[in-house]
Formats: sequence, structure tokens, C-alpha cells
Amino acid sequence: MKIISHEYNLVMRFTKISSLLFQIKRKDALIELKKFIKYYKALSKDYEKSWLFNGVKNFITTDSQLPEKDKNLLFELIDILESPKPEADKKIKEFESKYLK
Repeated sequence: MKIISHEYNLVMRFTKISSLLFQIKRKDALIELKKFIKYYKALSKDYEKSWLFNGVKNFITTDSQLPEKDKNLLFELIDILESPKPEADKKIKEFESKYLK
């Protein structure tokens, strides 16, 4: 059995959240978002970041169906994924209080 890296685990979780938002399943997306945050917070140190989100950002930006609040959620989540862990730890606390009140 191959062990999946933290980076790929987080990217797959992000993909699931974004997919649910694009399907207008916000409630399910928020449930997955809670799992994402729990997993992220459990990481004791930074992880390798090789994933590029340029195509995803463009897709979100140009989509006309996704509500602006969901676009913002995804952009902020990408920012967390792209940030060094110490900086992202601060951002995720703000993110959590903003989206999971």
C-alpha cells in the first residue's frame, strides 16, 4: 500500500470541497472543510509544496455559476495551502472563524 503525502492528501481534500461547492452542496462542503481543518491542524510541521494552483485559480475566477462567497472561500483555502505552515496556521484560525462559525 502506497502512503500518500500530506500535500496530496490536502490537495485531494481541497478538490473534494471545491467539487461539492460547484455542485451546490455547500452543507456537505462545510462538513468536508471541518475534516480538512482537523487534518491540517494535526500536522506538526510544514510539508513539501509542489502543487501549483494556477489552473484552479483561473477556473474559479472565470466560472460564472459559483457564488462569490464560495469563490472567496476557495481562494482563501488555496492561500493557506500555498503558505508556509507557521503563516498558514495563523490564516487557518481566521479562516475557521470566518467560515465555520
